[in-house]
Amino acid sequence: MGKNAITYLAKKIVDEKLVSGQLNSYFKWIVKALHRKHYGEGLGIEFHDNDSGKLIMTPTGLSIENNGMQIEIAIRYPVSYQEEQITEGIKNNIPVNSNIKVIRSIPSVMHNKNSKFIQILSEVYEEVTGLDGTPVTTTGATYARVMQNIIAFGPSFPGQKGIAHKENEWMNLKDLLLSIKIYMRSLERLGSLE
Repeated sequence: MGKNAITYLAKKIVDEKLVSGQLNSYFKWIVKALHRKHYGEGLGIEFHDNDSGKLIMTPTGLSIENNGMQIEIAIRYPVSYQEEQITEGIKNNIPVNSNIKVIRSIPSVMHNKNSKFIQILSEVYEEVTGLDGTPVTTTGATYARVMQNIIAFGPSFPGQKGIAHKENEWMNLKDLLLSIKIYMRSLERLGSLE
């Protein structure tokens, strides 16, 4: 959804020959492996599956400390892959004498889209909106990862792009009221199950 400041900085440093030696080599690697490569293709981790879609990654931090450089990368990978496959791919594609450290790891969650509960949610969505209610996955680290029998459900409609987790996060009133209607009917239907 935007330009990554870290990789653009690295590109500027390399293009304008602002540093030399090992530091220059490292910035060249950042450009080669990460610049405008959001799906892991520069790190040997260009994974995807039908349920989750493509792996998504982005550099989030860059620092120089104790005569070394550290880059932080956030990665959301498909549910059919394991963390070890991701780290192994990266190990094979980082500069010599570099190390990998996993700072935070949250396991994926995948529910059976044919379960009774998900079918009800899909049906209600279709009844209220008249739109296709086929379940989709999200790359977000939702509360559904840590609670049993809970599913991340809505509120997102076709045509909405990038309204979440941004400055002045918002939702138009029409969509908010539609979401409330969907949630109320869903709770009624789920609450009447035996």
